[in-house]
Amino acid sequence: MYDVSRESVSFKIQKGNPCTVRFKSPFQSGFPEVDAARALFFEEKTARRAVVFVHGLARTGISQQVFYPRELSLHGIAALMPILPFHEDRISYEHEYAGKFLNGPPEVMEKKFYQAVTDVLTCVDFLQKAGYGRVDIMGISSGGMISSIAMALDERIRRGVLVITGGNLEIIAWKSVLTKSYRTWKRSEHHRMLERSLRIRREFDECARSFASLRELAHYRSFFRYDPSLFAKMVHRERVLMFTALVDPFIPRAASDDLWCRFGKPRRYFLPSGHLTTHILFKRFILRKSLVFFLRD
Repeated sequence: MYDVSRESVSFKIQKGNPCTVRFKSPFQSGFPEVDAARALFFEEKTARRAVVFVHGLARTGISQQVFYPRELSLHGIAALMPILPFHEDRISYEHEYAGKFLNGPPEVMEKKFYQAVTDVLTCVDFLQKAGYGRVDIMGISSGGMISSIAMALDERIRRGVLVITGGNLEIIAWKSVLTKSYRTWKRSEHHRMLERSLRIRREFDECARSFASLRELAHYRSFFRYDPSLFAKMVHRERVLMFTALVDPFIPRAASDDLWCRFGKPRRYFLPSGHLTTHILFKRFILRKSLVFFLRD
């Protein structure tokens, strides 16, 4: 699961602007293209601290989000941005579920999250070996989910900024437009499926309250094992800053609220925008508040 060994990972740095750090993903998907990991390194020669920036979905989304790690480096914080598995060139056409990150049944999705989180933790390893004494994290959308889990698993990550993200995947599955195509039941089945969804949420609440160690994950439903809300209580609220879009069809407000509450209600800013317009309208506001948060001590 998340505790796969990373001890034998070696890194190769390709010079450029930004540099590219290449390594073999410690969690093997079985597809060579997916397992050939790389990260964009926005190096800052005099920086003593660094941020792992975890992007959200889609090729265009990745290119737009480069703004954040680039600007962080210009403000004295080195930034390492891994290209997550099943994104850009890290895809395979040999299997129906290997071409997209959010594609596949829960038993497939959990392995994708295991690999993504492991790659993020491998990036923390790289930054620590490179001599950065302080490592933080910043995640957008699905990258915020991955960042939440990474923070819970690795205390070396001091603080995290989580932008337009959420938890409790059953809420997202029921309400998000991203999962609308999977909600294929007939109108007559709506009430029965809603009751099932509410039962799963109650079961998840019980698991989230009792969850204490990775050893327990094997006893949970597969889609509980990659839900950031399950891990949130392992992160103190002072370590977290959140941004929530007020009109978000992808991450429903209830899912954002769920993660926020399970973190212990950390500082949060509400943005009068949608999921996709957040980066257009408020990226400089997000950057400014994030810099204050990261540089507070």
